[in-house]
Amino acid sequence: MNTTQPIEINGQSYPFYSANLAITSFFKDGEFEANAAMRLVPTRLDENGNAVTADDQAKSVLVGTTKGITGAEEEAMNEIYMAIQKYINVKGL
Repeated sequence: MNTTQPIEINGQSYPFYSANLAITSFFKDGEFEANAAMRLVPTRLDENGNAVTADDQAKSVLVGTTKGITGAEEEAMNEIYMAIQKYINVKGL
């Protein structure tokens, strides 16, 4: 994943993120509901192409509920769910 704002650590630029995304979806009172947790770890590639991560600079993003989100955040969340559905379909699950 590419960052929108690479960080500099000890003169080195970290232009990527290694990502961990966990999504929980369920139905509550007959309505679809979901929450998500994402951890983004700044990452760069060394001269040999190996990943170097800055775990102590990780950013956490928590979405406690998808109810009430709007605009670009809602659009991004919908795209994530469509991608998951596409993967389910491709795998025949």
